[in-house]
Amino acid sequence: MQIFLAVLFSGIIIAITVSSIIKVLLIAHRRKEISKRQFASMATMSTIVGIVVLTVLPALYDVVFTYFNSLT
Repeated sequence: MQIFLAVLFSGIIIAITVSSIIKVLLIAHRRKEISKRQFASMATMSTIVGIVVLTVLPALYDVVFTYFNSLT
């Protein structure tokens, strides 16, 4: 249950971060500071990185919680 709540909270933070990055990229694209290809590639990469981090988090939280539970 602890891991689920930690992953859920982290997932919300990651989703907000990725959406904010995409909003900034969209503003830069509208101002013609980046091309359409750069916008698409950077938005895709930030989404992929967010998904990868969210996929790896449960295993990392399990290791951290197991370590701290073994100390007590």
